[in-house]
Amino acid sequence: MRYLKLLIFIPLLGVMITSCEHKPSLNNYSWMLGDWEFPGKDTLTFETWDRISDTLFEGYNFKVHDSDTMIKEHLWLESRDGKIILSAKVFGHNEDRRIFFDLALKNLKVARFENHNHDFPTVIEYHKTGHHYMEVKVKNEEYGLPPIIMQKLNEKGELE
Repeated sequence: MRYLKLLIFIPLLGVMITSCEHKPSLNNYSWMLGDWEFPGKDTLTFETWDRISDTLFEGYNFKVHDSDTMIKEHLWLESRDGKIILSAKVFGHNEDRRIFFDLALKNLKVARFENHNHDFPTVIEYHKTGHHYMEVKVKNEEYGLPPIIMQKLNEKGELE
């Protein structure tokens, strides 16, 4: 009788474990959504993220200089094939093709994406550093840009 209980319990335990398996969700990264600003020497740079669906966030990175707006990047964060993927199309680079980066660190305050087949960057990290702040690190093994500190804008376009 004891063995019969084990024969029933073990497969049931297996079903319970697989049904509780972590499924990647963009909801873990909803803190990235919204409009962000980071000032430069002569320009203001903005990054904006919108939820398109449960499996897709879309973003843009653009600069404003002397009332002139220039889009630098088109960004996508998506849940696809059981993975979270960041892709970026940097205008004027890589023949304007999207470059894909896989989520390498699963943390609710850090989104670290990697593509070691790309020359630069191989790593892009988004850090939630406060309720209204986000830090972005762009680097490879030999070189990294200075961290970019972004501040969230409210609905009126003002810094929070």
